[in-house]
Amino acid sequence: MKKRFFLSFTVMIACISIPAQNVAFLKDGGSGNESGSSPDNAASSINVAYALLENNSADGTIVLTDVFTLSATFGRTQTIASKRKQVTITSVWDGVDYRENNPNCALQVGTSGFRYVLNRPHVFKNMTFKGNTSLTSNNYIMLVANYQPVTMEEGVQVVDFASLAVTSSVSIIGGYQDKQKDYTDATTTHPSATGLDSHITVKSGRFILVGFNREVTDGTYTGTAYTDIQGGEIITLYGGTINGGYGGNVDLNISGGTFTGAVNLASGSINRASGQARVTISGGNFNNAGLIYGGIDGGSKISIYAVPDILPNLPGFWNKVSTSSPFTQQEIIIPANITATANMYNWGDIIFLSNETSTGQLTGASPLVVSSGGAVKVVKTMQTDKWYPIGFPFEIAGISIKQGDNVYTGDIYNHNDGDDVIPSPSNIQQATTDNIYLATYNGAANKFKFASTLPAANTGYIIAVPNGAFDNGSILPGTVEITFTSVANPTLNSTPLSSVADGYVLTANPNLVNVPTLSDANYYYEYDLETQHFDRAGNGDALTANLQPFQALVTYKGDDLPLRSSLNIGETDVLTDNKELQVLVKDPVVETQYYN
Repeated sequence: MKKRFFLSFTVMIACISIPAQNVAFLKDGGSGNESGSSPDNAASSINVAYALLENNSADGTIVLTDVFTLSATFGRTQTIASKRKQVTITSVWDGVDYRENNPNCALQVGTSGFRYVLNRPHVFKNMTFKGNTSLTSNNYIMLVANYQPVTMEEGVQVVDFASLAVTSSVSIIGGYQDKQKDYTDATTTHPSATGLDSHITVKSGRFILVGFNREVTDGTYTGTAYTDIQGGEIITLYGGTINGGYGGNVDLNISGGTFTGAVNLASGSINRASGQARVTISGGNFNNAGLIYGGIDGGSKISIYAVPDILPNLPGFWNKVSTSSPFTQQEIIIPANITATANMYNWGDIIFLSNETSTGQLTGASPLVVSSGGAVKVVKTMQTDKWYPIGFPFEIAGISIKQGDNVYTGDIYNHNDGDDVIPSPSNIQQATTDNIYLATYNGAANKFKFASTLPAANTGYIIAVPNGAFDNGSILPGTVEITFTSVANPTLNSTPLSSVADGYVLTANPNLVNVPTLSDANYYYEYDLETQHFDRAGNGDALTANLQPFQALVTYKGDDLPLRSSLNIGETDVLTDNKELQVLVKDPVVETQYYN
């Protein structure tokens, strides 16, 4: 029995398939048989290392176990596309960091700087680029991406470069270098495709970045340079093509990193692009940055998220934006849970992000005039088939609805009779060819009724987005993003409400910050998203929770109306087969209590 058990166990182990790791090891001089198959048999030729990975036609890794030196242009010739898989270059493998106690473990410049020409995606991670300090010129490494994605992951170090220009630094050229082969065939010596996109991601290291080409003079390139800066140091960033020709569109996303030189989208004789540019900033250190040039013929937009990393330096950031080459659009975006200050604002739009539990806030607006044709936008995340209380201290000029990649113009349901009962929370369905229900409140009758026009300033409303088909599309059950856009150049004030009207009034928060109370109301009716009721606050004259910007609640002042404990939205309305609202006249008052 024991023997049979042993044999069975052995066969089971033999059948287990362990996938091979596609890895090659590389260093100057090599070791062992120099096959590249292990650290003890490291290759001395970079072509041998690449060939070892290509044998498996799969993504692979080259591990630098010691210094590896290049002194001339390198590009791995591979004419078979299926063998040009992603390559990661690193000095950390299987728990061993080969740089530990070995500062020379690096990809190093030899007797001259060199171009490292790519024809497949590359990732550099936990490795070092090292210059040659004995060189008086041409101490550089130029990564020519040929529109292949390049990612500088965590742990990349760049040492021993003057880093003053492309010829004295490590640079990444997102597109082509003029008359430089990409080694996908044996003859092509000049670029041909003009509509490709570049993709550069930096999380660590120290680089000069070029979105498109270098020294390519033959025309305009129509793709987009996508550059994502999450960390590291950016010495200079060129969004377009340098030293000749034109790049295309520029899409620059900055969420981290340190900038120590200029950021050029298209301006200047060295860097040129033709198209549109979009810059999104949600992090990064610009204290020692040069000027930021926004000029481009198709227009440029800069969006800055007011987040903790940006807030302390944002007022001074605008001094970095060139006035001779400005952006054509600017916007400040204030996320939910963030409080920004009015001195952050330069010109353009102010966007408040809002979800079901919080809204971005702005202090110090006393007053703040939104300038240069700008508007205030409130972008609220909502669930379909639910009512939400809203109100704005400015007139609304338009509403849009976004679900997934689809964006629709908000069309308010225009009911013929404003006193008809609106859909109850349990019965919000698509009953019209419009995609927004908007309602006001008649406090004396305790009845919500349809509103047929866009929200007015300083007025409370409830809003719902029904799911279903409408004139120009359909909305599925789930999450939608509603954008409320103000009229141009509104004036904002961080001012509390001085008084509330008599009776029951659906009152909008006029302030741009959370408020714990409104002036001289006798009672508050706060909205409960779960029950879809306005419930009276437990202690009468104080709010249970802060009222957020652009939110509404029902206030009560006086003693001439019955005191209610809860205000209900809608009633038991039904939808007929032809999808028209059934008109009901039942009084929707939930509870009436009288006090002496």
